[in-house]
Amino acid sequence: MESMTEAIEEKKAKTISLEKSFLVKTRKQDRACFDSILWSYLRKRIGDILDSEEFLFEEYPEFIGFSRSLNHIRFIDIGCIMFIFFKSKNKHLVDFFEFSFPNKTNMLSLWNNHGFNLNRSNYFNSLLRLSSKVVHEVRLMFFSIRLPQLKKLMAAFKHVKVMRFDSCELSIPDVPNLSKALKNCQIQELDLSEDEDSDVYFLRDNFDQFKNLVQGLASSPDLSLSLKTVNIAMSEVNQNEAEQLFKENQLGDVKIIGGI
Repeated sequence: MESMTEAIEEKKAKTISLEKSFLVKTRKQDRACFDSILWSYLRKRIGDILDSEEFLFEEYPEFIGFSRSLNHIRFIDIGCIMFIFFKSKNKHLVDFFEFSFPNKTNMLSLWNNHGFNLNRSNYFNSLLRLSSKVVHEVRLMFFSIRLPQLKKLMAAFKHVKVMRFDSCELSIPDVPNLSKALKNCQIQELDLSEDEDSDVYFLRDNFDQFKNLVQGLASSPDLSLSLKTVNIAMSEVNQNEAEQLFKENQLGDVKIIGGI
């Protein structure tokens, strides 16, 4: 009986060893395939490489070919990955987000045309699903974001240290209750700065909505503890007025950067 048990255990061990060997071989094959595809892409778009830790994608035919070539192979883990000027309906970007987005990146950045409505994109839900793979910072620039989408974004990326809504047109007609959405929140820096060339001035032209946002932030006890700085650079909002607003909402320890 004992010898039979030993034989079974030995068989199991061999099976596990074979499975591990197969996984290692598969990973090597995937990486070799990925390297080949990536090099082919780079020969066409070599100017888009920022450095060894950053990668930039634009909506060019080369990206479509690159995305198709990957065929669900996972992009390598990288320090920063950026996507700029993608149209609202882009199947290839959805496929990349769903199947080829890195397992880990320190920073995700999405830039778009002024006033682009993120809610109308077909990749918004995919963006939410990949959020756990972004470790440190998420940046959205030149988007129009309504309150329901803003809450979902903040809830999905509440684990990052830095959340940026650069030159974004935020719609916050009511005070959002973020107490549940931002439970266990770790956001330390919230960037609401505005580009000097942008024609969108969310903070200056919609100060009442900015007040709604601050009251919403204060509704989350965890965010109140984690949040250290809020950047309002180039917004033409009075810094003293902004600081007073945060104090009135029990967020007086938050440092306000920028303002006039």
